[in-house]
Amino acid sequence: AALYSGKALDFDGVNDKVLIHEATDLWTGDFSVSWYGNLDATGNQFAFSSGIYHGGVQAGINFWYGGSSNTNFSAHFPESDGTGQQGYNLTLAESYEYWHRIDLVFVSSSRLLSLYQNGIIVDTATVASNVDAAYMPNGWEFGNSYGGAYALNGKLTNLKAFNTALTAAQIADLYNFPEKIVPTGVDNTALKLWLPMMEGAGTTAYDGSGNGNHGTISGATYVNGVGAPVA
Repeated sequence: AALYSGKALDFDGVNDKVLIHEATDLWTGDFSVSWYGNLDATGNQFAFSSGIYHGGVQAGINFWYGGSSNTNFSAHFPESDGTGQQGYNLTLAESYEYWHRIDLVFVSSSRLLSLYQNGIIVDTATVASNVDAAYMPNGWEFGNSYGGAYALNGKLTNLKAFNTALTAAQIADLYNFPEKIVPTGVDNTALKLWLPMMEGAGTTAYDGSGNGNHGTISGATYVNGVGAPVA
């Protein structure tokens, strides 16, 4: 499957990032988040990171490629009292040093986090507690971690977030038909954040969901992504 927009942002592994301001309630129930990536190096690299601190420690949600292996993936969820985070190690089926699609689906009733790569489920983890709205951020960084450690070295694009848990069939639908914005069976209002990154220039990644959650680009530069660029 080819990425339809044909554009991506290239992050330098030092300090590039996209800062996003969005509603905090997106992450307190069921949610799904996805992006396309192609990394230039192995090691700890944050893809999507929250920015809340409680008692001097980070207490939000993080999704990151981690460790020395090019198939390691990790998720951090806040402790129930917001005093820190619990880490959950997951494993990709294929190297992240090639173009790939990541989908993460969280079901709050079972606290099950599912990791999909290229439309297929590859690992799961049961999270210790659901996310308390008091410990959710009012800002996110895409391509870096809040605080600046473990910047991503590679290309990311087409970030989406839904306030519902997509099914395996809906994940496959988006992967196999990348021109779709919302999969079959999901209402358009469930899409809360969508950065297709098609601008090709400038310092704003515009949110196509209609919710105004635009991203501010710092350092990252536009390159061609998967497939041919489109206007």
